[in-house]
Amino acid sequence: MKKNIFISILLPLVVLIFSCSSASDELPGANIEKISNPDVNLELEDITSLGFKKNKTYKVKDLPEAKSAYYGFLKIPKTKESIDYELRFYENQEKALSIGVEWVEERIGKDAILTKGDATWKEGVKDARTCGGDSGHGAGYSLVVASSTCNLAKYFDYFVYGNMIILCQGKDIEQSVNNCRFILTCNFKNRIIEPLHSRCGVYEFNTSKKDMAELCGEFMTRCKEILHEEDVKYDQQPLAELIMKFAPDWRRVLNELQRYSSTGTIDTGVLVSLTESKYDDLFNFLKAKDFKKMRAWVVNNIDTDASAIFRGIYDRMTDRIAPQSVPQVVLILADYQYKNAFVADHELNVVACLTEVMSDVQFN
Repeated sequence: MKKNIFISILLPLVVLIFSCSSASDELPGANIEKISNPDVNLELEDITSLGFKKNKTYKVKDLPEAKSAYYGFLKIPKTKESIDYELRFYENQEKALSIGVEWVEERIGKDAILTKGDATWKEGVKDARTCGGDSGHGAGYSLVVASSTCNLAKYFDYFVYGNMIILCQGKDIEQSVNNCRFILTCNFKNRIIEPLHSRCGVYEFNTSKKDMAELCGEFMTRCKEILHEEDVKYDQQPLAELIMKFAPDWRRVLNELQRYSSTGTIDTGVLVSLTESKYDDLFNFLKAKDFKKMRAWVVNNIDTDASAIFRGIYDRMTDRIAPQSVPQVVLILADYQYKNAFVADHELNVVACLTEVMSDVQFN
């Protein structure tokens, strides 16, 4: 194509709600960034769709540059606990940082201003207080008003995500950080490293055949628009088959269209090229005993049906495998295809199968 095909698509097949723990410093990339995603613009509906329950809508006429503000909670899965949050939305992150942060800081931590008489912004002051002894804050905890055990700060830290500032409940900074959660989306949950995976609650979204057909139809329309704009000729049938082959991994569809559009035509040859060229590469990696490239091949080609790889090898092995090794390969493939129905990590199962083939089999 004359230009790179690119479209931003968010299709969360798996949503991981990730809560950093006090041990997160030991995990590369696991720390929550204080300020992140400057180009993201959120609204309340984006947050309520993830399980946030709104209790109150605050008036923001006295909160400079704020578009809206809310108080609510999020229930913790598989428990009866809930965590309170205050959300403030701005036109963009620049305004959230340059104006909003200053107004947030007086509501959090040991020195929080929690009386209407003293607070600069009086909305939600009561909701920002919590009760109970020192509430775990420890010696030396001080408030502007400390005459009551119900004048303790509910929020101890905040995060800026896109145009939203979120105040997080907690008796100290560590607990507040624990309660500020990230949502990670992925197509293959087994590719999330174990230190992160162990700190996640996993929510899988299964798409019905009816909904999948509708999604594929919509994406077919989008692909046609892109191909037309890029002046790439195409046949409708192979384009539809390509979409169905990789659905719902829309980014993969675009990458494959990008890869095979250099000839200026998307036709039936694309599907043949897609299949044959990738298995040619795999057999070359196996013969060379190149584990690194073999594993990378699996990551890039496992798609949504790992068992298809076993069948693909079986259908093409006679010209690649030495005759005396063919029976052994058949038994290896059958064994791992059977295991595929039970294993939690399909990628690992395929890699284990190919490692055995690579180690024990003779190639032509």
